[in-house]
Amino acid sequence: GEPVPDRLEVVQVVEVANEEMWVDYLVRREAIKEELLLEAAALVATNDQVKIPPRHSPGMAVETESSVSGKPLTVFVPEAGFPGVGAFHLQYLIESGLPGPCTETAVNEVWLFHGTRPMAVAGITTENFKIDLAGSHAGSLYGRGIYAAENCTKADEYSGVDRASGLCTMLLCRVTLGKLFYTAEVAPDARQCEEACLSGGFHAVLGDRKACRGTFREFCLFDEDQIYPNFVVHYKRVSAQSAR
Repeated sequence: GEPVPDRLEVVQVVEVANEEMWVDYLVRREAIKEELLLEAAALVATNDQVKIPPRHSPGMAVETESSVSGKPLTVFVPEAGFPGVGAFHLQYLIESGLPGPCTETAVNEVWLFHGTRPMAVAGITTENFKIDLAGSHAGSLYGRGIYAAENCTKADEYSGVDRASGLCTMLLCRVTLGKLFYTAEVAPDARQCEEACLSGGFHAVLGDRKACRGTFREFCLFDEDQIYPNFVVHYKRVSAQSAR
């Protein structure tokens, strides 16, 4: 395969405004919320708290650590909740700088990256994800679904380089995970993963490659209405050699 880049450098970010897909997403999110309320399902949600130093005011930077990569992360004190709030959830601090409403933890709604080929972007943002093609580029370890990741490095494995511009593309998506089917197996049963979500009462697969391989967690969904491509990110892969 191709060598792993030292870093990914963002060149352009485009916000997607697809009303039809957004409405379909909201309808599906509400349906999952009702299912979870009926089942009283236990959800996986991040509870990382970031303490706000004394005398920090809205807009000031706060240094913390990413719960995904473990690397340093800079967030900013939001306008909401001041004065008197000494800590915020990390997820809220990250989202406060993004357009649109915050995610709903009650349905396990999160922001995830989805790597794609540049030629596929138009179809994803103007029509919908094609589940039958989603796993064709980098395999289908957890079934024939839509793959997304917490870490952009993982999503980059699914991205291709546009020959004309030399840029790669990934999507930053709102994703309703709902009730997760968890697996940390090195070689999971893809059919079992599919059936768990299509007829077994689960809404998405959490493939914990961090636990079994020391890499990254990956998520797989089988309903295109559970994922909304909110931003198209054009970027380039940078290696130490190419940066010279």
